[in-house]
Amino acid sequence: MPLSEQIAFSRPLREAVLARHQPGGFGVEDSDGVEAAEEENPYTISEEHLKAETERAYKEGFAAGKTKGEAASKAAMVALQGEISKVLEGIQGESDGLVRELESILPEFIIEGVGRILYTMEPDAEAVSKTVNDLLKGVDTEDQVMRLSINPQDAELLAEVDSSLNERFPRLSLVKDTSLSRGECFLESRFGIADARYAAKLNNLRKVLE
Repeated sequence: MPLSEQIAFSRPLREAVLARHQPGGFGVEDSDGVEAAEEENPYTISEEHLKAETERAYKEGFAAGKTKGEAASKAAMVALQGEISKVLEGIQGESDGLVRELESILPEFIIEGVGRILYTMEPDAEAVSKTVNDLLKGVDTEDQVMRLSINPQDAELLAEVDSSLNERFPRLSLVKDTSLSRGECFLESRFGIADARYAAKLNNLRKVLE
């Protein structure tokens, strides 16, 4: 029988001293060493250190997030600018096409508008006289026979304001032509036709606009 089982210790201290010498046992000194080791544990983190590390990690994360966000925003802006450029190019192309189309039809619009105005005019006597005298300007009154075709109403107005017309142009004959609109007339001579009809005026305007 082992000696430790034969001896009965009456005091706990003697049991503790004996246990110190048993395999796997430890004494008072060993217990103090464990407690000291626990106090000197290198993995223990103080509250101040934890706070500092947390603040550092936050700053680093914030800076990284800001950089990433700025890069993403810049990329999005570049992409948006590209899309806007494409839209503007499309609008410009459509605008250019529309301008060309308008340029092609604008002369006809102008001619149509001027024609409507001309054919609805009711010229007074002074306007009729001016149109006729413009046709006769520079004409040799003695060497040729001339014929002036004019609207009947305009012929009456012309006689009222220019009674000397027959004296100045004795070889001029006046023809009242009901097919002519108010304000229209044309002069026939050996040199051809001096035309003051609206169709001729509109044709001249078309040539200018083209």
